Amino acid sequence: MTSRQTKAANLLISEHADLQVTAKIERMPKGYIDKWHKHPWHQIVFPFEGILQTKVAAVQFVIPHTGMLFIPANTEHESFVMTDTKFIGIYLNPKKNNNYPQQSKAVSVSHFYESCFCISITVQLIQMFQSKKFQICYLYWLIKY
Repeated sequence: MTSRQTKAANLLISEHADLQVTAKIERMPKGYIDKWHKHPWHQIVFPFEGILQTKVAAVQFVIPHTGMLFIPANTEHESFVMTDTKFIGIYLNPKKNNNYPQQSKAVSVSHFYESCFCISITVQLIQMFQSKKFQICYLYWLIKY
């Protein structure tokens, strides 16, 4: 399969170039391959359901719903979806902060941290977008998931 996620993520980034962070929720079916691509912003891949296997350079990361992966801006990576997966892709503008790591890093998280992280990111995004459309989408997401 060709990569559909990259174009949408990079388009989202270009539409919000003046922001510090943007994010999107993505669903990918088991067996999907998000072929080699990169983003101009740093990316945090945070599955809240399913398992992703992501290759960055020669390193393979397996990211379950209890983990996150940080990928620096402009770093080529490819992902294989091991099970039906839903994740949030969080994109951090490198021009707004230069204290981000320069290499990929996987992190294991507890359910408590996962909940706090999702709530924190969501609150920040709502404050940034301040649109009723975004807030309604978020409420729908909360109810559905």
